[in-house]
Amino acid sequence: MKPAGWFASANLQTDTRRALGAYGFVSVQRDETGGWTVNLIPQLTLRPSAALSLSATAGYVAGRAMAQFVTKARDSTATATLGTRYVFAALAQRQAYVTVRANATFSPTLSFQLYAQPFAFAGDYSDFKELRARKTFAFNHYGRDNGSTISRVGNTYVVEPDGAAPGDTLRFRDPDFRTRAVKVNAVLRWEYRPGSTLFVVWTQSRSGYMPYDAGFDLERDFRRELFRDRPTNVLLVKVNYWMSM
Repeated sequence: MKPAGWFASANLQTDTRRALGAYGFVSVQRDETGGWTVNLIPQLTLRPSAALSLSATAGYVAGRAMAQFVTKARDSTATATLGTRYVFAALAQRQAYVTVRANATFSPTLSFQLYAQPFAFAGDYSDFKELRARKTFAFNHYGRDNGSTISRVGNTYVVEPDGAAPGDTLRFRDPDFRTRAVKVNAVLRWEYRPGSTLFVVWTQSRSGYMPYDAGFDLERDFRRELFRDRPTNVLLVKVNYWMSM
């Protein structure tokens, strides 16, 4: 069952006919369990001429989900959930990105496009619990309900769901993580003769995944370590030639 909630959003945009334009979007969402999400998107667009346009869009999303699925495990003593324990947790998440676009037309036959986006995300899990009964949104919280205990050994959580009562010990890895990525795409188009076109496309992607670490640091991910991850580069050249018969 999904808890009830509400959602609100607003946006503002300047005159798109002007050389410098701005746009802003904000949304807020909240549910009856205390979960929430905030989304902010500011954007600036510069068009100094009909042949050149530049835009920069930033995005920031923060929120907390009160019941994010983590794992499941078979246990014959979990009769209320048909012999399976479904583990959930509160998830605090933060995400940020910047998207830069450039479009330049040098002549009727020559143009260039650029797209670049660094991205960072972190997820911090806490308040581990299990579904109390099927078709409900009720939970038994580990370390608080039914005499249960939870401890951490290295990067693994160890749970006794029913304390000293009969039941299987539950173990699962710490689901905390952070990730980052950079994507760059550049396209050069040249119509070297009427109907005949040369395309040169360069793409670079980088990504990093750090388990057990929910630290969110934009100065680190967008500056110090932005190009630390190993890149994947792809260069594509495509030629079209028009033959008149």
